[in-house]
Amino acid sequence: SDTLSWDGHVECISRKLNNNINLLQLCRPFLNNRSAITFYYQFIFCHIIYGLHIYGNLSPRYVTDILFLLQKRSFRIIANIQHIPFSLISTNELSSALNLITLPFLIKHFTSVAGYRIFQRQCPIYLIEPYCMQRGNNFNLRDSVKLHTTNTTLLDNSIATTFNHLPIHIRSCQSMSLFKRSSKLYLSSLMQ
Repeated sequence: SDTLSWDGHVECISRKLNNNINLLQLCRPFLNNRSAITFYYQFIFCHIIYGLHIYGNLSPRYVTDILFLLQKRSFRIIANIQHIPFSLISTNELSSALNLITLPFLIKHFTSVAGYRIFQRQCPIYLIEPYCMQRGNNFNLRDSVKLHTTNTTLLDNSIATTFNHLPIHIRSCQSMSLFKRSSKLYLSSLMQ
């Protein structure tokens, strides 16, 4: 917004998600598990992840918690456990049973992917400029594969910090698909 707030964006996404989750709830008795998960990816997941590496890091926690609650609600509908109390089944158990990824994990994952794109210079130059990259050399140094930001903005710092916290073998992957796979496995092991 004109005040650099993401509240309007999250509010718009919340309305879309609410409508789509209500539709999922109406359709759920007629869908098998696979179709319900396909519905989730087509009508809920795609709205959650759009711009997530930006607004997930810049929004206050209470803003992203709204989306997380909606995501949890969709998980419960997919698993057909809407009437079971929340205290009996944790979100982590539910997400691993359905093989779906929770919002906090998605924020970390998409932020690390943005860091990898910047490090590999696979994005526009104006996104690369705030960073000075130290690439590998003949010596195996700790800082040989890191992003260092020259800006003090929260977004630049969060991208650099998230990317730099990954192990060096993941940061130095040679392809985007290998990086995504490796970072997803690593981050999911931390979230358990």
